[in-house]
Order: sequence, then C-alpha cells, then structure tokens
Amino acid sequence: MKVSDGGFLGLAAGHSSRFGRCRFAEQFIASASFLSLTITKLQKIDFNTHGTSSTEKNTLKIAQTMGIDTILMPRASEGMAYSIAFGVEACQDWQGIILCLADMPFIETPIYQKILDPVRARDPQIIRPNNRGKAGHPVYFSHHFFKELRLLEGDSGAKAIVEKNKLFV
Repeated sequence: MKVSDGGFLGLAAGHSSRFGRCRFAEQFIASASFLSLTITKLQKIDFNTHGTSSTEKNTLKIAQTMGIDTILMPRASEGMAYSIAFGVEACQDWQGIILCLADMPFIETPIYQKILDPVRARDPQIIRPNNRGKAGHPVYFSHHFFKELRLLEGDSGAKAIVEKNKLFV
C-alpha cells in the first residue's frame, strides 16, 4: 500500500464523555492541549491526517491552526460511532484508515509508526495494538471494513467490528 492510499482519522468531535467533560482543548501541559499534542505526534509521520470535529470553537481552532483537514460533524452529540461513521464516509476513497482518539496524548509517535509499518508492507485487514495483553488504540481498518464502519451508531466505537472479525486482527 502506498502511503497516500490511507490516513489517520483523528476523532475530536465528541465531548470526551467517558471523562465527564470535553478535554480536547484543555491544557495537558503548560504549553499544549491534549489535541495539539496528539496532532504533533501524528504529523511526524508521512501519512494523511484528517480530523472529525464538532463546532466547538477551541477544538476547531487548534486543528485548523495546525493544518489539519477538519470534517465538521453536524450531530457530534450522537456519539463516537457516529463520529467514526461520518469520518469514514468523508475518507471513503482511502484504502485504509487508522482511527485515533484525539484526547490520548500518551500514545507516542513510535506506536502510530508500528501500526503503519505492516500497512505499508502488505494489505492487512485490522491492526490493533496490545499493551500487556490489553487491546488499545489506535486501530487500523482496511477499506474492506468501511461499509461496516459507516453503519456504526451510538457511543461504543468500532469495538464490535474488531470483535466480530477477530480472525482478521
């Protein structure tokens, strides 16, 4: 797969409800927000980067200032699955997509690169990292799963697709 055939889809449209508040624009360290730290790590890799975003002004400003193509979601409150479905629809010409949660600044660039290396070498179906036996993020999906991703609803993300297709992970 050529690098230009896919990309990162940063999910920053919701409200980080699993944390009880929107954290994307919050300062993580004195000089950077959760979102800006995540974007900085993604931009170190030669791969397309798009982001889903609600109309929350601070989130939009950060992404746009950092040069991220932003896909505005009209119904961001409908949950993470809708954010994934909406973003995948906008990137349907890609051959694969790496779903990244924009409020996870602890994921370092080498982890993103580790997901991308097998993508460049062959056409994998799903790649999901593990840390001490626990499945984590980001997650790569080949274009074979775009139809299922576009049909997602609710706030559970793409976990059900990964579980249903364990043979391909």
